[in-house]
Amino acid sequence: MNRCAIFAGGDMPDLNEYKDSSFWTRYSYFICADCGYRHAVKLGILPDLIVGDFDSYGEELPMGVEVFRSVPEKDDTDTLMAVKKSHRAGLYQYRPLRSSRRQPSRAQLRQYPDYDLRPPAGMQP
Repeated sequence: MNRCAIFAGGDMPDLNEYKDSSFWTRYSYFICADCGYRHAVKLGILPDLIVGDFDSYGEELPMGVEVFRSVPEKDDTDTLMAVKKSHRAGLYQYRPLRSSRRQPSRAQLRQYPDYDLRPPAGMQP
């Protein structure tokens, strides 16, 4: 099954526990939600897709990476947009890093049954 890691924006926990490159080999696709791109950069990961309204990320985006821009006046959070994009692509979703920002509610995520909030065995959220 194809697995997708989604990087949300906001403050993140200590990234040191995620620096082991073997952890990331279980994922075949990476999506960053807006300024979640900063976290991927810190881990040395080049995403396949970056989505968002870019209200919290105004820096240069990488060349060769697909970008989906939305307007700031929208109903979905940037993270929920990332979940929807991965679901449409048939990817198994897992968001390995928790964000301090408003995230999709469990009720919103119920419509995407493949979205798994649990970390893989042995990995702390």
